[in-house]
Amino acid sequence: MEYYAALLEAVHQRSGWKRVLEIAYYSDIYPRLFQHLSRLNAKEIQDEVLWGLKTFTLSNEKRCLSLQKELFGLLDFFQRQGLQVLPLRGVILSQELYGGPTLRVVRDIDLLVPRGEEVRAVRLLRELGYNWKVDEAFFERFILPVDHAIIMVRESQGDSFPVDLHWELVLPSFGVPPLPQVFWEEGVEEKLLSGRKVLSTRPEWTLLFLAFHAYHHRLTLVDNMADLNELSLRREIAWDVVEEVAGRYGWTEVIQLALTVCHRLFGTEVPKTLRLNELPSWVAFFPSPFRDRPFKGPKRLRYLQHVLFWPTQTDYQFLPLPPPVRSLYFLIRPIRGGAVVVYRAITTRLRAFFHFVSLFLGNK
Repeated sequence: MEYYAALLEAVHQRSGWKRVLEIAYYSDIYPRLFQHLSRLNAKEIQDEVLWGLKTFTLSNEKRCLSLQKELFGLLDFFQRQGLQVLPLRGVILSQELYGGPTLRVVRDIDLLVPRGEEVRAVRLLRELGYNWKVDEAFFERFILPVDHAIIMVRESQGDSFPVDLHWELVLPSFGVPPLPQVFWEEGVEEKLLSGRKVLSTRPEWTLLFLAFHAYHHRLTLVDNMADLNELSLRREIAWDVVEEVAGRYGWTEVIQLALTVCHRLFGTEVPKTLRLNELPSWVAFFPSPFRDRPFKGPKRLRYLQHVLFWPTQTDYQFLPLPPPVRSLYFLIRPIRGGAVVVYRAITTRLRAFFHFVSLFLGNK
């Protein structure tokens, strides 16, 4: 309680609840913030702060339970079809790390399938009513070789269920070696979730996957880092296994980056061999929607090459060309990709400007 009292005093003196809530909502950590604050019964916490957090948390709980039910139905269906499917993060990770399926913000269902099963998985999802806006030929030619996942959505009774179907963990343009096939033998185990058995990753592989996810989002997801910290505190993590697997598959740099950020944010105790002395300049702590920190150097060039020149699902929706002339997408994409880059640069700076103005007027 002394710690919490000091923490609340620091909030009042240094940043104020406005900044705390901005981070909590943007970073999707508000369910756990509400869980902790509601236990304090402290008069220093404004009623509107707890009321707002409670409203968002209850909405998230309803969404998580709905997605959990949908996930169980999907897993049963894929099992009957003989397709190996691994749920990633979502309600399963929430259950494993925090003791309940609703303590993480979950908006979709992430599934991982083995390489070579992507097309079959897409077809099976379509049988269940999951839709997307491209045809199979476009998927196999333009999306499958250069992407890591696709989003398919099923609408039901006014609700939507997005499925993020993965065959890799990060974009190939990030320069990270792909997930080895041996993972499906050495990295997967069965666990209980709400009284039923589901496939999950072993603790060391869960940590690796969280590090990959953090890297894919340029280490800007605070909720992802909170998950990584929570998992790192557990005694069952065999750090020698993490280090050996990362070295074996060329993932050491990714793991070091993620764990170093986690250590800087939370003081997480991780082996020195898995930490960096200095972080790249593009890494930002506690990001907000008003700041954009892209990769720099060779990683940025690879990423821009992918964004600017390779056709995407959005290009197909913008102009659905027939198969014989789809090579024209390679001419259309640089125009659209360049426009997107310019648009994002302008809107990011405008948001930052108006945010600064609002803070200035608020202080006045």
